[in-house]
Amino acid sequence: MPFKREKLPIFLLGLILLVGNGVILLWPHDDMTILDVVGPEVPGTYKHASSACELASGEILLAYYSGSGEYGNDTAIFGTQLNRSTNRWSPPRVIADAEGKAEGNPALWRSPKGDIWLFYPVRQGETWSTATLSAKVSTDDGRTWENADTPNDQPGLMTRARPITLSNGGCLLPLDFNPSTDTEFVSEESGSLFCLSDASLETWEKTEIIPSRLGNHQPAVAAVDDEYLIAYCRRGGDYLGREDGFLVRTESHDGGHTWSPGKETAFPNPNSPVDFVRLHSGNLLLAYNNSSFHRSLLSVALSTDHGQSFPHRQDIISGEKAYSYPCILQTQDGTIHLFFTAGARSHIKYATLSEDDLLAN
Repeated sequence: MPFKREKLPIFLLGLILLVGNGVILLWPHDDMTILDVVGPEVPGTYKHASSACELASGEILLAYYSGSGEYGNDTAIFGTQLNRSTNRWSPPRVIADAEGKAEGNPALWRSPKGDIWLFYPVRQGETWSTATLSAKVSTDDGRTWENADTPNDQPGLMTRARPITLSNGGCLLPLDFNPSTDTEFVSEESGSLFCLSDASLETWEKTEIIPSRLGNHQPAVAAVDDEYLIAYCRRGGDYLGREDGFLVRTESHDGGHTWSPGKETAFPNPNSPVDFVRLHSGNLLLAYNNSSFHRSLLSVALSTDHGQSFPHRQDIISGEKAYSYPCILQTQDGTIHLFFTAGARSHIKYATLSEDDLLAN
């Protein structure tokens, strides 16, 4: 399918464009566009929680889950690929579906061997507290998928952010545990954790759950070096917003085996997930909703000092509809792709960013 662009008049660049009751915060240059990956023209009312990786071919593989709604039993994991020479996305196709059960947030990882791994939860009951992990692997650049052994079979474990590669060639898979059966509340007992594998992906080690004041979940992790890792986590609690709602930060100094207790940061958080990656330059990029109450403002922040500070910040898009579940992918050519859910979870959209532009802010 072709790109769908939200064209921005040049005379409005750097200003605030009023759109109905909301606003779109525009970049101060004329090459910023918001693009559609999938929208209402693609079957499936609900489209949510995208994850992306770059294939050996240079194409981008994007996975998301779709169906009648988050708690419908008809959801499945879909995949679509961007041909970067034609700038067209392939028609989405099902790549994981447990009939009669609901799939959730996919997490894609390309191993050092070139295999593409897909991790995702399958809800066994009415709430995500019953979810168990599933995995698939592709050895042919995403064309076909086979079932794989799961890292852990404990009920209540969920994926969200993309795994990273450890120094031994293994996988560090971000997870969270939420025992709550209330769909409108994340328990204080919830916590982020990780599974670490060896290079063969046959042996997995599960870390302890990371505690914090309100609980935390859906960690996004970046490695400063082989031993020092930083993760930012979504806060727990309800979805109504609160003045003391902030992102939770945890650190590891032994390559991801143990983690510090979660510490609240100055970044606001309305109980919404983030993404956090190390760029090719070594700088760290965080994507988050810059509000303690709403998911309507999507922002990025860049650190050039190994996560000590984030002075380079930019609001990407804001409005009356929610923009959430960001996913950052930097391709080999240095382009930063920021994918996110939009339009009352009826669209997956994205923008392309430049690190130089971020550093100029």
